[in-house]
Amino acid sequence: VLAAMCGQALVSLFGVGRVGVSLGYLRHNWHPAKVYMGDSGAYFMGSLAAMLLIRLTPENAPGWGGAAIVVLLALLPLVDTTYVTVTRIARGIHPFTAGRDHLSHRLQDRGFTVPGSVLLLQIVSFGGAVTAVAVAAALS
Repeated sequence: VLAAMCGQALVSLFGVGRVGVSLGYLRHNWHPAKVYMGDSGAYFMGSLAAMLLIRLTPENAPGWGGAAIVVLLALLPLVDTTYVTVTRIARGIHPFTAGRDHLSHRLQDRGFTVPGSVLLLQIVSFGGAVTAVAVAAALS
């Protein structure tokens, strides 16, 4: 949406393709999941998302505005990665160690069901995206 608002056709096209692939996959990955993406797919999707965020250049946005938009679009992965890294280092655990300390696991440990924790995290992510569009619209 933001790329289309900024007249970036190629970024918008890749974004639409990524959304389409994600929604098609989500149909089979909804709880209880029938298939799992795995590391290769997750790394590819994350790299594609990062590339799209780097290529996104909101028109008429000052430097802080463009940075704020990118942070809002990547809000959930940034918060989750930062939280896990800081808490692992504080506990003396190497940050690249596997564990059940991501936000989704923490929510489940606090009584959320798997679909409930996924829905809450999707709402947070969607809220960041909507806020990013609002910021971009206000700056243009």
